[in-house]
Amino acid sequence: MISRALQLQQTDNESKDAAIINFTFKDDSVIPAWAKNHIDRIASEGIINGYTDGTFRPADQITRAELAVMTVRALRLETKQEAKLTFADSEQIAAWAKPYIAAAAQAGIVNGKGNNRFAPSDTATRAEAVKLVLALLESK
Repeated sequence: MISRALQLQQTDNESKDAAIINFTFKDDSVIPAWAKNHIDRIASEGIINGYTDGTFRPADQITRAELAVMTVRALRLETKQEAKLTFADSEQIAAWAKPYIAAAAQAGIVNGKGNNRFAPSDTATRAEAVKLVLALLESK
């Protein structure tokens, strides 16, 4: 969705007809062919980088924290390592995600759920994903 919303161009290692390109992800063999070029495009833009074990995990659902991080990277918002969060469950947000979620909250593109919780590990809903993709489109 992000690749299409941003109309990212093909990368140097993609031919115009290529359905499959070479990934650095350890689990690239399970990434659907229709998604490979888009994943490569957003990876080359630094929007995603996979998990620390070198996998992409295409079958996993995206968490609210991961969605916020991807959106902030796509928008190229400034992040600050020392940023403070005001969500009631801030201590549940992983350190790698905190600066991004703080930037997204400050920009007004994410907000909490009930009781001022961010719920970073909850699966992102389609509606939440669409809201953030619309924020990307409005920034263009």
